[in-house]
Amino acid sequence: MRVVFDTNILISALLFKGKLEILHHFIKQGICVPCFTLSTLDEFKDVISRDKFKENLDEYGYNPDDVVKSIQNKGLIYTEQEIEKVIHQDPKDDKFLACAVVSQACFIVSGDKHLLDLKSYNNILIVSPSEFLQKIRI
Repeated sequence: MRVVFDTNILISALLFKGKLEILHHFIKQGICVPCFTLSTLDEFKDVISRDKFKENLDEYGYNPDDVVKSIQNKGLIYTEQEIEKVIHQDPKDDKFLACAVVSQACFIVSGDKHLLDLKSYNNILIVSPSEFLQKIRI
């Protein structure tokens, strides 16, 4: 199942122990296929390379480039597609909507209030991690 994870959710799933860790397992098993465009992947690269994640990366013996390559190998990268402005309060979040449309994702998983308030976009459900886990429990 194709899924667009917002950057913070994906980093939490990959680097932190806790309830989102299962998302990492689902990605490794191919249950969830993370979808990216170059802009969403660039944001992921930028954020995971920040100093505040160095300790977490070191704990797993990872470096940012390895994590990016690994997630790229498990995911799919799509060509950017322009959409009309949707999230006026935080226009940079529109890239996740555009990615979901072009990838024909089943879900956008986010903790971002601006995205969650939409509930869906082009028949793509926008859910919190908890809602996502409830919907896909295997």
